[in-house]
Amino acid sequence: LEAMCAGEEGDGAEPCGALVLAPAAAADFVCVVGLYGDFRFASATQRDFLGALCSGEGLSRAKLGDVVVVDECVDTGARSKAKDAPAAYVVCDPTTAEVLSHGGCEGELRVRGVRVHAEALPYERALAEVPPPQRGEPFDVAVGSMPPRLDAVLAAGLKLSRAGAAELMAKRGGVRLNWGDEAPRAGAGVREGDVLSVRGVGRLEVLGVNERARGGGARVTLCRRGS
Repeated sequence: LEAMCAGEEGDGAEPCGALVLAPAAAADFVCVVGLYGDFRFASATQRDFLGALCSGEGLSRAKLGDVVVVDECVDTGARSKAKDAPAAYVVCDPTTAEVLSHGGCEGELRVRGVRVHAEALPYERALAEVPPPQRGEPFDVAVGSMPPRLDAVLAAGLKLSRAGAAELMAKRGGVRLNWGDEAPRAGAGVREGDVLSVRGVGRLEVLGVNERARGGGARVTLCRRGS
């Protein structure tokens, strides 16, 4: 299914695609790999798992979807049987799942010093097990323009200076707006429903944009996801 929104094509339009599959058919396109390791006495984040997969296994970030970390398996001092349940889940395509679960990670992948092995999970089991992404509490920031500029929202949302936000945006792939491939402009307008993805930091979801009654500018409601 493909839909065009926000005006005519070429006028700020954004193509949106959706693929709807029954669980039995979805397994041919999407796989979930469980990463097992004994994290009872160690602590690891999504960034740690992702870094180990990309650097240790030589996988491209483009080959990996979401990496979901199970909190109770990675909190320092946890006493659950972490090695008997996945400490993290990786969404990927079938080819990458095959690499990870048949030799790619077998006894070689280490996350924060913990040896990790991978196992492709049946799709329906993954649907039942994978926890929803962590989502922080909504918070408001004030910016001086309406519509709010992307660099201003990024700086306010991450408590950075404008120079710090500009430095993040200058890095190739450092900041993406709505998962676009091209680096967004610093002055791009931000609207409700937008998602700012920041490499190594997480995501900022724009829950609301309202014009400020006093002083001009905008009040932007944000929510932070990821580590």
